[in-house]
Amino acid sequence: MKMNFLTLEISGIDLYTGEIKNFENIKVIEAPSRAKMIVKYGDIIVSTTRPHRGAIAYIDQQYDNYIASTGFVILRKLKNTNVSKECLFFILRSDLVLQQMLQRSSVVIILLLLVMNLKKIVIPVPSVDIQNEIVNLMQFAYHHKQQIDKVAKELLSGIDGYIMKN
Repeated sequence: MKMNFLTLEISGIDLYTGEIKNFENIKVIEAPSRAKMIVKYGDIIVSTTRPHRGAIAYIDQQYDNYIASTGFVILRKLKNTNVSKECLFFILRSDLVLQQMLQRSSVVIILLLLVMNLKKIVIPVPSVDIQNEIVNLMQFAYHHKQQIDKVAKELLSGIDGYIMKN
């Protein structure tokens, strides 16, 4: 019997890239009540709390069968088969869609996107060729950003080392 499991929380999603940056390794007996949903490879998870912030992630094979917070809605089976999930992920993170999420959120104490309102969001569906181009360009941009971040960290580390020696 498994004593621990890995869980994804809203705070573990990078708001800039949509990448999963953190997950928690939780003991089964200490699991919060919100850790209930199993995510599968190819799922898109969308935060229902302040969704306009962009806590939206694509589940790659690395996170298959992780447990996600009930603070996400899982997009698994799409009615419109003309849009790839990879492209939909980038479209959902676009300013056009995030603004619609903000407009459709309820203001109580926090902004909460209800699943019914998520279904009302207008999503542009470009041709398959354009979808593939969007995915390729966005993946290239995110990869390029990671490379730049790595170089910046190395430079900062070098500066810290220089300052500490002097």
